[in-house]
Amino acid sequence: MSFTNTGFDREEGGNKWQAEIIKNRSSPMERGVDSEVMGGKEGKENICVIGSGDFGRALAGRLATAGYKVTIASRDPDRNRSLIPSGVEISGLSSAATADLVIVAVPKDFYPSIPANLLKGKVVVDVSNRATIRRDSTESQAEQLARLLPQSYVVKSFNVLSAYSLESGGLQGSKQVFVAGDDASARDLVSGVVRGAGFTPVDLGGLSSARTIEDIPVAVFPQWRVPFYIHLAIFIFLYILGF
Repeated sequence: MSFTNTGFDREEGGNKWQAEIIKNRSSPMERGVDSEVMGGKEGKENICVIGSGDFGRALAGRLATAGYKVTIASRDPDRNRSLIPSGVEISGLSSAATADLVIVAVPKDFYPSIPANLLKGKVVVDVSNRATIRRDSTESQAEQLARLLPQSYVVKSFNVLSAYSLESGGLQGSKQVFVAGDDASARDLVSGVVRGAGFTPVDLGGLSSARTIEDIPVAVFPQWRVPFYIHLAIFIFLYILGF
């Protein structure tokens, strides 16, 4: 079951009530949604992360710490079972069918193996990043995933975070996380989860904005070249000096 933000009727309640509801619109629990309906802990969504790699495990652990019920779905649940964070379950891919929100944390090359039939009608989050600085297609990877999952609501998000930042916390808690998707209700749902995980969601609108979002992480790499080369030169100089 997926959660849909149906908006707010300004004719009901009064100004104070309207302000309170609008302020808390991204929190299912504060909006009076029963925890049993949402399926998660204390009214939070039941989340499934497809992929048991470093980033998938780190994101799952962060969400579990934030109070979400999180299951990692894998074709081989036993492979990384010992590495699964505390509070996170691991199961087969069939567990995606019962989730309120599904996060795809596998490389783009594995998109065709994702069970589309299990994700029908669900909000699916693509967290992937390119392996190259330049795009090899006019489409973003999120748009490619959306073509493979025509009956799902694909949203791009979380890709500006690293596994290290998710595990270490610290100043990363205030970092902006961009959200893009063609369905406004799906973006609202993902924005609520981003906020619930301790980050600041920035809604960029339609899924075509995923092209910009995917450019952000790779755009950082060239900026590190000069500092890296300076550091390397100093290291080599000191090494030769002390040899």
